[in-house]
Amino acid sequence: MRFRDVKKAVQVKQKAIDLIVKGGVDAFSMQKLAKAAKVSPATLYIYYKDKEDLISKLGSEAAQLLVDATLLGFTEDMEFEEGMYIQWKNRSSFAINNPDINIFYDKLRHSSYSHKLTDQIRSSFKNPMKNFILKAIREKKLRKMDPGLFWPLAIGPLYSLVKFHMDGVSISGQPFRLTDKILRDALSIVLHGLKPE
Repeated sequence: MRFRDVKKAVQVKQKAIDLIVKGGVDAFSMQKLAKAAKVSPATLYIYYKDKEDLISKLGSEAAQLLVDATLLGFTEDMEFEEGMYIQWKNRSSFAINNPDINIFYDKLRHSSYSHKLTDQIRSSFKNPMKNFILKAIREKKLRKMDPGLFWPLAIGPLYSLVKFHMDGVSISGQPFRLTDKILRDALSIVLHGLKPE
């Protein structure tokens, strides 16, 4: 019987994430992972049933890390502006401090594994955010809109700023660093656009 080696398990996870970040989900294989992690293919099956199991488990871990980071210090009864600031701050900090996990999660989100990630995020994230948004609508701090419209408008601009920060330049080619002032200024503009007319 073969035993699980904790160091090897961590190495396998990191190499799997690296391979998916660099080559995408479709190009990923257990053979490539074994070679990159410098283990035999049989060793991988000590930790995972197959490729699907590996990607699902790593995706689930990444999704949980993102949810935990996003909800840090957040409560559904917060004022809309404060709650959105915490959301922006938490999401940008997670993306900047965990670029590989962030890119890995994004690649899975745009793959056939997306429904599994969405299901997991919904279970721990949906109710607090739904209650937070409904409260903002009741208090007339947010116009009523389809959630499919709300999320790209409310969070999309933040991820553009994070990308500029990661690239070190804005779309104009000027040096760019995401500061708290820029984050707050951009959020203020977004919140203004989301208010009822």
